[in-house]
Amino acid sequence: MARLCSELSRRNHTVTLITLDNGKQDRHVVDPTVQRVHLDAMSNAQIVKARFGSPRRLMDAVRRISSLRQAIKNASPDAILSFCDQMNVMTLIAATRTKIPTVVCERSDPRHQVLPKIWEQLRVAMYPKASSVVALSDEVADHLIHYYQSRTEVIPSAIDPPAAQSNRAIAATAQQILAVGRLEPEKGFERLLHAFAKISPQYPQWTLCIAGDGSLRSRLEQLIDELNLQNHVHLPGWIQNPWEEKSDTTLFVLPSLYEGFPSALMEAMSRGVPSICVDCDSGPRAILDAIPEQTPHPAALLVTNDLNGIETGLEKMMSDPTLREAIGKKGTDITSVFSWTNVVDRYEQLLVQACA
Repeated sequence: MARLCSELSRRNHTVTLITLDNGKQDRHVVDPTVQRVHLDAMSNAQIVKARFGSPRRLMDAVRRISSLRQAIKNASPDAILSFCDQMNVMTLIAATRTKIPTVVCERSDPRHQVLPKIWEQLRVAMYPKASSVVALSDEVADHLIHYYQSRTEVIPSAIDPPAAQSNRAIAATAQQILAVGRLEPEKGFERLLHAFAKISPQYPQWTLCIAGDGSLRSRLEQLIDELNLQNHVHLPGWIQNPWEEKSDTTLFVLPSLYEGFPSALMEAMSRGVPSICVDCDSGPRAILDAIPEQTPHPAALLVTNDLNGIETGLEKMMSDPTLREAIGKKGTDITSVFSWTNVVDRYEQLLVQACA
């Protein structure tokens, strides 16, 4: 969203970016021409877990929607663009009666990203009112059409050509596996630890770094102790740009139970870092299928979406540096397929159509 706002602003659109927080912990930079509005409406910290199960939470939700409606009126936009499930619902409610066309975007997979019951009911009620609902893949778009009766568009995520490629000579000696993402159940880091623990005795010099923060941090730390991986696994927390610090990692792995359109995988591939990804619902297979001529080597190693698949993929890549580097080299083709220019063009056209 930060990058999209910036790119649209550079195309001489007047862009206002509204967020629910107070703006003190922004992790992504937007172009200075983008007007930032911080609603400071996050009194209940974890909005994704908010339910209407108590008067306090109901009032919190009402206040957020009211603040959002006022911010929309103040901005007086020609069109509204919202990202992420619960925020999409609030935005559609806030925009009711304004007659401003609203486009919302699912950034994950609603077949798996389950909302609390009341929010799911609201999503069913509100999504048909959107001018369009953007999905990241055809599979998600089909679900949106049939379950939510939505008008849909498929626009994948984008990737920049990296400033520099991974130094594979350094990477060969690093013997490090990198995973990146929120420390939440859907990211599959628990099973990654179990898979790594099974093969670690055969590769005692290899280490695993899982970069990110989230609610499972304590559980993952406990599991590392239980599996005796204290000297082999590192949890550095959130890294602003992991590819500045970890660009020379030997291997990247995406162990998610399900995905939207994983940017971390795309970033690893673009830098020539050999990548393993599970064949989970939505995302990885769509990314790989879009890259032409994946013979004799694929752009990433696609494995079954289970513990055995991750374990087998790790061992295959760790034991065969020739295969590993051939896959990493092919992965760099991703930057020509998912360019920011194409993605911004698609969003710009969609918003103009919504206004019309």
